Amino acid sequence: MTMKTAVGAGLALVLAQAGFAAAPWYRNFELGAGCYGGPQGGIPLDTARTEWSYLGIGNVSASKETANKLNELFALNPKHKIVIRLWPKPGYLPKGADPKTPKNYITHFDYRYCPEAREAFLKECRRELDVFLENVTHPENIYGYTLFEELPHQFGGNVAILDTAKPGTPVNGDMIQFAKEYKAETGKELKEWNLDSRRWWAKTFAWSIRDVYSSLKKDYPKLKGFVYFMSHYRPLDWLEPGEAEHAFRVLPCKWSDMVE
Repeated sequence: MTMKTAVGAGLALVLAQAGFAAAPWYRNFELGAGCYGGPQGGIPLDTARTEWSYLGIGNVSASKETANKLNELFALNPKHKIVIRLWPKPGYLPKGADPKTPKNYITHFDYRYCPEAREAFLKECRRELDVFLENVTHPENIYGYTLFEELPHQFGGNVAILDTAKPGTPVNGDMIQFAKEYKAETGKELKEWNLDSRRWWAKTFAWSIRDVYSSLKKDYPKLKGFVYFMSHYRPLDWLEPGEAEHAFRVLPCKWSDMVE
């Protein structure tokens, strides 16, 4: 590369970053430099200097107190945007269960097959969003939300089962509770972890993720929803050529099945 070519390439990059003849990957990029943690810890001025921050419910409460912390940020930077990590862990009891039974956290199986679990889950999502939208000085600065963190954890129940592809591994835990639904949909008995049961796990997970985000989109059309995975769990779109579906930490569904 000649010096003239190198200088020209460098100038093009600088111009693209400055917004002139923007490169394709910048055209829809509305958020700039941000930070993790929102008002939790650190110095508010440091957070306010960024263009956006990630507010992790679960680390902080979904409360008026936290909303007031956001108001302190907005007072320093009225343009500061917030992405909220929803952490809906309301727990629920199946119909007819003993009221003294400890409540379970809601997995994607509960969400898909137990209407009361789905209702409780979405109710908590809305509560966590509304407490900020109704109590911050700049509700327009609530930019969007994401569900949990590093999926499929938190929403997937015993995700350790995805770590194995060993034929004949017994199915147990939260998954076996839905053997009746598995048989109704597949015509097979749910006994062991194999390609069929892995596909059903992923199909149920994809349905639940899609339903959560589409439901919230209807209720909060101005907010943007974000979905992201732990990097070592992969849907079919990310497999290597020839890699088996029934493999270590693979979810045999497509990204589009989850986010439409």
